[in-house]
Amino acid sequence: MSNSARNDSAQGKESILAVAGPMLQRIAAAAGQVVPRLVVINRWGRKPRAASAIAKTRVRGGARSVIALSPEAVSSLSTAALEFLLAHEYGHIALRRSLWARARWACGIVLLVLGFLSLVAAVFLPVLGALVVAVLMAGIFATLGAGLFASRRHEEEADDYAAAYQGSLGGADELFRWLAVRRAKARAAGLLGGLTATHPHPLDRLERLTKKRKGPVRDGLA
Repeated sequence: MSNSARNDSAQGKESILAVAGPMLQRIAAAAGQVVPRLVVINRWGRKPRAASAIAKTRVRGGARSVIALSPEAVSSLSTAALEFLLAHEYGHIALRRSLWARARWACGIVLLVLGFLSLVAAVFLPVLGALVVAVLMAGIFATLGAGLFASRRHEEEADDYAAAYQGSLGGADELFRWLAVRRAKARAAGLLGGLTATHPHPLDRLERLTKKRKGPVRDGLA
């Protein structure tokens, strides 16, 4: 990359932080908590699901937590929609949900490794090995299933947090409809991708929030 391209990239990130930074500061101030670090990342990975991400959060506690934002989100969304997105990501930090979800997935990976080792053992100890394989496989699917359910539930709780912060669904409506269009264009999920998705479909999330707003709204900032 040339020096000119690097300078343009740096200036672009600075302009994005100038727009999103004050929003995040207001969100954190409303919660009475410290402001996490905000960074701009153009691409998270080569896989379609990772590459299409527009924001991610790493919960590490206090100011050590990080919210990563894509330039596309800032350039494509209105102020209200961008604010909802940032409030959603901050909700993960305020609710400290990310750590629990990652712990569940880690348990699933451990069980998966143990399952592979048990398959090897089954070759040498057929009867005992088969029993161990059955138990471990059941544990693997149960753990991964619980992690997937928890991950989707955490996304919904972060949606509730953002909706409570804004007090309306204007930003959510724009954000989720925009995400639904992006998802339809990607065409990468398929049946299996839908079953293993860590986020509910954007329009399902919007519908859930809309139905919930018809009743009493729980203050997610308490």
